[in-house]
Amino acid sequence: MLTNDVEKLVVGQGQYTLMLNEQGGVIDDLIVYRTGEEKYFLVVNASKIDEDRAWIKANLPTGVIFSDKCDRTSAVALQGPKALEIARAFLGTGWPEPRRNEITNYSWNCQPIMAARTGYTGEDGLELFFANEIAENFLAALLEAGKPFGLKPCGLGARDTLRLEACLPLNGNDLSEKRTPLEAGLGFFVSLTKEAGFPARTSFNGRRAKA
Repeated sequence: MLTNDVEKLVVGQGQYTLMLNEQGGVIDDLIVYRTGEEKYFLVVNASKIDEDRAWIKANLPTGVIFSDKCDRTSAVALQGPKALEIARAFLGTGWPEPRRNEITNYSWNCQPIMAARTGYTGEDGLELFFANEIAENFLAALLEAGKPFGLKPCGLGARDTLRLEACLPLNGNDLSEKRTPLEAGLGFFVSLTKEAGFPARTSFNGRRAKA
């Protein structure tokens, strides 16, 4: 169902990938993390939750279990040159700091959290995932811990402007269901050699051959 090759991931690693329709258009670009030998964690675009859920359920391979946790999970992106310093001050010395494109498990106030270091702003940074029930207290405590470092909250639109500065694709602009990842310059994230297929793979093979 995804264009990139998840078989390359070891437990704890993540990769950028795309989910395509039958015509090769991009339904969503997302991050997939391998959190267990046979367990994966998908981070989708918030505006694409309904489309992603419907597509996955309609095309779920036999033997694969899908669980939608969007309504129960919150996330905050801690981005910028001081992101790791702030996280260390906030989470303490016992926090298992992820390396680039990795995800780790930890706890905050006895509540489970996940910390990924993927980033999508052109800067180094972290994505923190946790249950909705602790979201307000978690964010308030994070902002307090980040005060000495100049940490400030900002909306999603600010992140999107940083994407443009770093020449990273933006879903809904550079990516759409009428534009293939090859047309968007994202062929690097489309594996035509992996064992598992994906929608429109056959037509992509043809386009690569002509090129």
